[in-house]
Amino acid sequence: MSQELTVIFLVIFCLIVLLSFVAFIIYIVFLHQKSRNKFLLDMEAMKQNFQNEILKSELEMQGQSLANITMEIHDNVSQVLSVSKLNLGIIEEASPESLNKIRYSVDLMTNAMQDLSKLSRRLDADLIRQEGFFVAVKEYIDRLRISVPSEVVFNARGQAESVPREKELVLFRILQEAVNNVLKHAEATIIVINLVISEKELALEITDNGRGFSTEEISLRIQKGSGIKNIQKRTAMMNGLFTIDSNEQGSRIRIQVPISQN
Repeated sequence: MSQELTVIFLVIFCLIVLLSFVAFIIYIVFLHQKSRNKFLLDMEAMKQNFQNEILKSELEMQGQSLANITMEIHDNVSQVLSVSKLNLGIIEEASPESLNKIRYSVDLMTNAMQDLSKLSRRLDADLIRQEGFFVAVKEYIDRLRISVPSEVVFNARGQAESVPREKELVLFRILQEAVNNVLKHAEATIIVINLVISEKELALEITDNGRGFSTEEISLRIQKGSGIKNIQKRTAMMNGLFTIDSNEQGSRIRIQVPISQN
């Protein structure tokens, strides 16, 4: 009887040791998996931060380049035209036919200077900082209505003052990229831009009645680094949400960005 008990105790002891060993192995695997998952998350976070820093640098360089172009227009081209206009304006001893050509040339220079002034204002990111997000967007929409054959509908609601300054330029570039993408690829006759700003979120939606894109085509454009990928990257940089829906009736791009100062 005692031998049987000894055997039973030995079996139980072996089972306990075996179960303990199995539990230990499972625990080690769990720790390894947890550590691996944390490592992958950390790597993904580092990758995302690195991409965000690159995008910030790109935006800063783009803004600096535009500022340099603006300065060049103002300091050189506009001044040369101004001097030429003054010189033409003081010519008096000329035939009536020459005077008419001179006056016509002066008018052309005046128009060119006005166009350059508008271009300079358009390129300079200070317009957004000085006039505000809504003013910059409205001027952009007004130019679109003049320069593109498509009908452009713009609806805005909310207080633009609640949009953080550091996000205004990025949001403006997203709008430009989205509209440019529609103009290049959609062949749309109507473009509807809806902008809604609440206390916590900015929602930008661009809808068109163009030819639309297939899911495969959208994925291919994102992989190739097209305008859609730029929008996606810039939205992600602001911890926003980017969605795109497309079919035969047209496309809809929607960007939702948190704007809470917290």
